[in-house]
Amino acid sequence: MPSVIESIQNWMQSRSVPSSPSTGYSPSDALVQEIESIPLVKKLIDTNMIVIPFRPDVVDQASDTDNSAEFLKLPGGKALNITSRNENPNLWSHSLVRGPTLYGDKRIEYAIQAYDTKDQVLINIARFGQDVAGHPNVVHGGLQAAFFDDSFGTMFAVAAKGDFTGVTANLNINYRSPMYAPATVAFVLWVEKIEGRKVFLKAEARSIPTEADTEATTDGDSPQEFKSIGEKWIGKGSVLFGEATALFIKVSKEQLEQKK
Repeated sequence: MPSVIESIQNWMQSRSVPSSPSTGYSPSDALVQEIESIPLVKKLIDTNMIVIPFRPDVVDQASDTDNSAEFLKLPGGKALNITSRNENPNLWSHSLVRGPTLYGDKRIEYAIQAYDTKDQVLINIARFGQDVAGHPNVVHGGLQAAFFDDSFGTMFAVAAKGDFTGVTANLNINYRSPMYAPATVAFVLWVEKIEGRKVFLKAEARSIPTEADTEATTDGDSPQEFKSIGEKWIGKGSVLFGEATALFIKVSKEQLEQKK
């Protein structure tokens, strides 16, 4: 029987070498159909939640979009265009998580975001491939941390409503169960509280039940029936991979300009 070190060496030698990153990567139609046919994912897309592309376009705010659910305001008179699911890969080419470094075949292979305006919860669905492992066939904890932080940034931007921007001041993660690759994962994020310039956020990463009856709810059931907001949205049968908390600090546009 090979030793642990020999097993790891054999696994590393068997891995395929990824092709050169391209900002134009798009998941295959077969992969999109596979993930979006999962009952929970289908429910998120088909309900009244705001579906945000993983690499959305950024546009100038129009005067008639102030109360429109089709745009999410950003500082500086900009907004995320969520009118359609069309993406702008070039805009995100320098992003670690959403650019060619991590977004591609056998890495982060698919991602989509959905925001519920009633409960103010953001759900990110992601597929992690085989080439983002730490231990053999286990998604690297550092990648999970990067995805948590990146998703917190989206949640923070949505909560800010264009009034301010901010930066991550603190990120804490507790890993609860191994996330075996390939893995389709739901990240559930929400704002816990806001105290002055401090914005406290929480999140969970969970497996996605494939059965139609997920025991999850988006209909406002009492949260006391569930152990957490993540369990409420994804289902009692889901596996908790990790929990995260973050502290973001509000930063004005003027402060950002001074740092340049």
